[in-house]
Amino acid sequence: MIKRDEKKKCACEGGTLTRFIQPVILSILSKESMTGYKLIQDMLNYSIFENDPPDQAGVYRYIKIMINRGYIEQVPSKTGGENNILSLTPAGIKCLNNWRKTLDHYYNDLALLLKQL
Repeated sequence: MIKRDEKKKCACEGGTLTRFIQPVILSILSKESMTGYKLIQDMLNYSIFENDPPDQAGVYRYIKIMINRGYIEQVPSKTGGENNILSLTPAGIKCLNNWRKTLDHYYNDLALLLKQL
């Protein structure tokens, strides 16, 4: 019998690498406000999710965390119904700018590491 931990991919196969869900959410919402459903659909346009789409429940959990941190605000839809509209806050814009700097630094560090491997 295979144990649950044995099914997981090794880190060398990308099993524990981050999916960068937060910067993708921030990036999408920086362009326009939208429902959570549309946000998840737009995430599929990012190459990082091309072959492995994000878990919808996980994305909604992350949205809730980002609302609690003040990066996203949620307002009722003007058309009514249960769909709320998600918008980026000024704190979310600042967070996105920090992500850009951090990912650029990370990209450069990875390029150097690849040369050394």
